[in-house]
Amino acid sequence: NEHYMMKVTEHAHSFEVASTILFIICLGKFLEAYAKSKTVQKLSDLASIKVTKATLFTPKDMNNIDFNGEERVIQVELLCKNDIIKVINGQIVPTDSTVLYGVGHCDESMLTGESNFVKKDIGDKVFGGTLLEKGSLVLKVDAIEEESSLNQILKLVENAQTSKAPIQAYADKISSIFVPFIILCAVIAWVSWFIAVYTSPDSFVNTQESKFGFAFTFGVSTIVIACP
Repeated sequence: NEHYMMKVTEHAHSFEVASTILFIICLGKFLEAYAKSKTVQKLSDLASIKVTKATLFTPKDMNNIDFNGEERVIQVELLCKNDIIKVINGQIVPTDSTVLYGVGHCDESMLTGESNFVKKDIGDKVFGGTLLEKGSLVLKVDAIEEESSLNQILKLVENAQTSKAPIQAYADKISSIFVPFIILCAVIAWVSWFIAVYTSPDSFVNTQESKFGFAFTFGVSTIVIACP
């Protein structure tokens, strides 16, 4: 029987393995938190572009629209489709609209990332949140504030922050089974070795470590290796 008896003469600790795994997990959490913070910052930058007031414009002659007419400043929330507004040089377009009169150059970098200004003429579309760098425009509102391109982008980013990807939900479902299974395996490994070392001769374990600690290490090693 002594020929087939397992004799442990050395025992390597798993502390370096556990610390490495913990470091990798913490690094992953840090990168995730950093990515989220950058996304929140970009979201805040986009939200800061939104304007709260618009200049409602009433042309003197609806059949021959120009810059002559009455102006009244109102809250952007009060704008309706087909309202006519006026935007001058240096102002931000309140919502998605179509140019009725005037020529201007808009900075659409917040939407496209393109730094060059885009020329806008009669019939062209302009987007809410873009900056009119040059010229003045009379616009017809195409979408209320909640339906503007800027608001749609904000909603998409917010939904991406709060919702889970399908693969993440699938991983969570697997984890709900995997983690208890690994813990059960670790308990079985510990109990099995615990019984083995206490029911076997002392020569079965030739180590300075106590029998309890020797058996317990196998349970811990199972968890460390599986890393649930």
